[in-house]
Amino acid sequence: MTDKTKTYLVNIFEQGSQIGNKAHPDQVSRQMKLDKDVDVKLLFKPDEWRTPQQISQLFSRLAAAQKQVDEKDFAAEETELTLATLRNEVMEQELLPQRLLSARETYATLLIRSWAH
Repeated sequence: MTDKTKTYLVNIFEQGSQIGNKAHPDQVSRQMKLDKDVDVKLLFKPDEWRTPQQISQLFSRLAAAQKQVDEKDFAAEETELTLATLRNEVMEQELLPQRLLSARETYATLLIRSWAH
């Protein structure tokens, strides 16, 4: 498969994935035979055309690769969320003694002021 053919098919797959309207290999195969470049020449020569089966196989491989990437992205996001939660919990635990000390100081200050009056 030429780079031009593969790029064309990958672009069609990605467009379908992004908008949620996946391309059908039969239609893509027919379209390859009709698409023209800016000079109104056929974009692909007959030896570059792909059958619906070949397109379907490529789309399946691309979908499997995309699923692996999506799963890795999800796992990374989940890990980051867990780390952020742990960081917040640690910060809260570190600040708790300071808050207690501050509360004690405030209480002591109030007591001293009340005795002074």
